[in-house]
Order: sequence, then C-alpha cells, then structure tokens
Amino acid sequence: MCFHLQRPTESVMPMIRMLLLLCVLLVAAATVCTTYVNEDLFLSFAAGRDIAQGLIAAPDHWSFTVSGKVWINQAWLSHLVLYASHSQFGPAGPVLVKIGVLLGCIALVFLRCRRLGASIEVSLFAIFMGTLASGPFLGIRPENFGVFFFILFTVLLTDTRSSRVARRVGIPLVLVVWSNVHGSFMLGLALLGMQAALGTVRTIFGISWGIQRESSWADVAEGWTLALASIAGIAVLNPYGTANLLMPFRQVGTEVITGHSADWLPLLKLHLADATGFPALGGYAYPAFLFLFGMALVALLTLEFKNHGYEGPSGFRYRPDLILEGIIVSATGLLAFRFARLGLFAGFSLAPLFAFVLQRLQVRLSAFKTLQPRISQFATIAAFILTIGMGWVFYRGGILPYMPGNPTRPPRTVARELMSFDAYSPHLASFMKENAILGRVFSGWELSSFLMDRIPEIRLFMDCRDQSFYPANVVTDYFIILGIMTPKNADPMSLLDRYGVSTVALATTPIDFELAMKLLKTRTWACVYADAWSLVLVRTDSERFRGMGGTLEGLWFPDSDTKILSDAMSSYFLENRIRPDVLESLKRLVMRDPRPDVYSLICLGMENGSGEACFRKETVDFLLSEATRLSKSDPGGTLQQGQVLESLVRIYEILEDNAGRCGDRHRFPEYRAARMFFQDKNQALVGRYTGRIF
Repeated sequence: MCFHLQRPTESVMPMIRMLLLLCVLLVAAATVCTTYVNEDLFLSFAAGRDIAQGLIAAPDHWSFTVSGKVWINQAWLSHLVLYASHSQFGPAGPVLVKIGVLLGCIALVFLRCRRLGASIEVSLFAIFMGTLASGPFLGIRPENFGVFFFILFTVLLTDTRSSRVARRVGIPLVLVVWSNVHGSFMLGLALLGMQAALGTVRTIFGISWGIQRESSWADVAEGWTLALASIAGIAVLNPYGTANLLMPFRQVGTEVITGHSADWLPLLKLHLADATGFPALGGYAYPAFLFLFGMALVALLTLEFKNHGYEGPSGFRYRPDLILEGIIVSATGLLAFRFARLGLFAGFSLAPLFAFVLQRLQVRLSAFKTLQPRISQFATIAAFILTIGMGWVFYRGGILPYMPGNPTRPPRTVARELMSFDAYSPHLASFMKENAILGRVFSGWELSSFLMDRIPEIRLFMDCRDQSFYPANVVTDYFIILGIMTPKNADPMSLLDRYGVSTVALATTPIDFELAMKLLKTRTWACVYADAWSLVLVRTDSERFRGMGGTLEGLWFPDSDTKILSDAMSSYFLENRIRPDVLESLKRLVMRDPRPDVYSLICLGMENGSGEACFRKETVDFLLSEATRLSKSDPGGTLQQGQVLESLVRIYEILEDNAGRCGDRHRFPEYRAARMFFQDKNQALVGRYTGRIF
C-alpha cells in the first residue's frame, strides 16, 4: 500500500531529498568515527587466528582456571572475518568491515521503509533517526553482524507479499547463518515464534487482517513447522550443536556479569560508563527517537479517528506487517532499556514503523489545503537545520579528534584510532615474551584479549569471554580480586595464592592500578615492567626473581625509559627508596617528556620513605620549578600540550595535598586555585578534541 503525496511545491522536494541524504551520510560517517575501548576486538583476532588454524570447537588453551573446556564461540564466523580483514589490510580492515555492515543495515532499513509505503524523503529521515539512535553502539565487534542479520531477517518476516517459497527458504537460511555469527539469533527465533503464535490466535478466533484472507490451520502448521525447522537447522549446522541454542540464556542470565559490567548497563544509566564524544548521545538518542515516534503516532491516531471513526477504512489498524513491526519495536525497545548495548538493534528497528506513521501523518495533513505550503516550508527549513546540526556533530566527533594537531591523541595512525581499542603498547607483550614472564597470569579485563592476541601461548585467570565460558565462582573470584565485588569470606590477595597465579598484568586505569598498588605494598609482589599504559608484577619469592638478586638486571626492555620506570617502581616498593641514579634519570625523563605519573614517582623517590608528614623543601622546590617551567613552555597547539596540562594539574594536586597535610593555610588556597585553573583548561582541551558533544 503506497501513499502518493500531493506536493504543492515539487521544486523543493529534490532539495529536501538531497539534504536528508546528506544527513544520513553524516550520521553514518560519525558512527564510523565513533571509538571506545572494545575488549572484544582483540578477542576476535585471537579466536579468528585459531579458527584459521583449524582449532574450532577444540578444548580451550588460554585459561588455566577452566582447563580443557570447549568454548561455545557463537561468533566464530564473525571472528574469522575480522581476523582475516586485519591480517590482510591491517587496522583499516576491521574499519572497512564496520563500514560495510553499517551501509548494509541502512540499505535494508530503507527497503523496509519503502515496503511500508513511505516516500524516499520520509524513509531517509527515518533512517537518519534510526542510525542516530543505533550508531553510538556500533563499535567493531561481532554484534555488528548480528544486527545486520537481524534486519535482514525482519525484512523476510514482515514481507507478506513475497512468495511462500522465498520465505520458507530464506528465513531458516538467514537464521542458520546468523547463529554462526552472533548469539542474538535467539531474538529472531523468538520473533518467528511470536508470528506463529499470532497466526494460531487468528485461526482460533477467525480474525481477518483487513484485506488479508483468514488464516487457516494449514497456515498455522506451516508457521510452526518453519520455526521448528529453523531450530533444527541451528542445532545441526554449527560447530557446537545444541549447546549453541542454550548459550544466550546463560549470557543474559548471569547476574555476576550483567550487574557489574558497564557493557550490560541499562540504557538510562549509560552515562555511568563515562562515555564521551558521539557515544554520549547513546543514552539520549533512542529515548528521543521514541518520544518523537510517540508524538507522531498520537497525532496520526487523532486524525484517523476524527476522519474515519474507530473502525475507519484506512487500513492502518489491521495490516499484519504493521502488527509484526510493532512487536519488533516493543521487543527490541524493552531489551535496550534493560541492556543498553542492545540499543544497536532497537534504533534500527524503530525506523520502519516510524516511517509508516510519519508518511501516513503527512498524507492526512496534506488533505488540509491551507497547510500544504506550510508543510513544505517547514520540511525545507527543518532539513536545513538538521543538516547544519549534523554537520557540526560530525565535525566535533568525526574530524577534530583525528586532526594532526590534536594534542590529546595517541601517536598512532587514523586507521588504528578508528579500530576502537585503547593505547596498550605492543612493548608489553614483547617484554613478556622475550623474558618468558608468563606462567599463570592474572590480567585486567581490557588487557586480557590484547595479550591473547599478542601472546598465543598465554594462560589467563579470566578474560572477556566471561559468562559465556567461565563458571560463576571463577567470575566472582576474579571480581573480588579486582575489588569490584566485596568478598564475603575470601581474602582477595589469598585468592591469587589459591589459584597459583605467578604473574599479574594490569593496565594503569583506576581499577587495575589500585589492585597493583595493593599488591606492591605487600612486598610479596615486585613490579618488573612499567610504561604509561600497563604494569607487570611477579612474585618476589619466585625462583626467577630471586635469581635476579632482587634487581631487574638481565631482563630485556624495549627502551631505556621503560627500564627507568620499571627500576624506580621495583626499588621503591621493595626497598622504600629509589636509587639516586634512577631518580636523576626520572627527572631527565620528565624534562623531555612531561608525564603526570612520573611526577608522583619522583616525589616518592625524593622523600625516600622519610616518614615525615610534610615534604622536604627540596621536594617542594622541585615541583614549583617544574610548574614554572611547564607553565612558560606551554606549547599551545603542539602534540605535547595535553601532557603539559595534565602534568601541571598533577603537580599542583600533589602540592595542594602536601599543604593540606602540613596545615599551610597560605599556600593551600594558592595551590588549589592553580590546580583548578589548569584542570579547567585541560578539560576544555579534552572536551574539544575528543569529540565531546555536551
């Protein structure tokens, strides 16, 4: 059923169409440029490498807590594609995969909008809103493929005009492939079951859908047969058999993960994940889209009932494809509000029904001849404003963060930045491999998959496969050690002993770093590697560490700066002092490369466990001289500006804390004012160059 609009000013329609197409391209580009830490990405590379080597459905070799168990890798085909793209094209490969999946989703949603009778202009606007709502959740991970097959499945499910043969073959085929790329295929099975149930209700109660014929028992049998055939195909045509069907229930039902992981936050709590840039829209775009849809629906229903009454002939109430669209929107919307990451499915799902409602509303409004010119004018002005606004969003989120002069960007290529993973140094993996510092490794959440990719032979306590592989007791113990969960009867430190952990590899992010400090303060662990992003700790009573005589001599280091930092960390926490030669090396390091973390270490070294409440004059003078030097050498737009400001904030923070401890009433407000000044300046810099919208 297609609606033909009366267009009083046909000349403006090509312009509106062009502007809306530009909006779609801009929001798609902003989606591609969205980056955030994605621990699944390097897991994909590691798993894809194993699959390429024939290790599929084989006993796991990465974990020492779950030895010999087979990982039900529901995304094995996605992992293989991502691994192959990265192997062939480097960081640009996964980015191209993301672009391809996004364009495929947009094309399929456009097809669904047009099948519901929406014009090109209305379809483009609906796609823009759907992409805006879903885009912030489109990283580079297997669920990208899941949403593509979800949309493809709904195209087949809602198309009541295609031949039965096409649907009988297409629906099971899509579900079978979908079940090999991502666990979200269970959503497709649920929708297929709902469609069969609707057909059963129609037949029992003799309900006719508008011009559609009544459903027969033969139709009911066909619907349930199609659902059962799809289940059988999924159970047989994958490497893991029936276990593949049960895994999604385990993933969403494991409270220890869903209750403690930012990846499983409810939509309205997404801001707690501290997302910045275009992802900051993630918690607001979909609710705003729902609100806009609700307003359009209320307006349409008001006009429908006013013109035709409750049982009007418009065909709006009784179309079976609309009933299915409503079920899809309701199911994905509820899931998105429970688990924000499923907003990726919800945003695209709402677009077709929104397009139908908006199209029908436009037809009703066009019946009022006096409104026709105003509608055209409003649409033109709105399209211009929308294009300008989206252009600004793309500039902030898709251009500024990647400009060569961005002082907050790590020194890596644009393709590597777009690949959406944090700046872990490959030197870390090289250090561990060259020095054979492996054994049983406890690693941070995000760092684990990076190590799995770079060190195939590594054996980890746990990694980001979490509830899809590890038993609840291992997951619980892991979170207790990290300090995420409060132990009931277990001592977090003794758990490392119980599991026989010999090496701890952690990032310098707050949760990981806090654990590292706890371990180092016990003096039963020593830091043998430290850089700006990560730390490696080993047991001090290990044969390897004792053989080095308590020093780091004999270890291979990728560069001199890393060795200096590692020496300083190791000696301070073991001996409560930093050797004079190492301390001088640290001072020379910050002279050429100002780093906030190093200033804290220098202060510890200059005090050398004196036990005094206040810093010595020598330490304070050093900090003040560095503050003066950095303030005068603020390099403006150079790549070092971010580090300079962060270092100034850290220096004055240390001075403020020292003045507070010592009761220095004169200097305390001075240091606080300076710290807040540079902190505001740094936040403004970060807000500008990291694409922060609000």
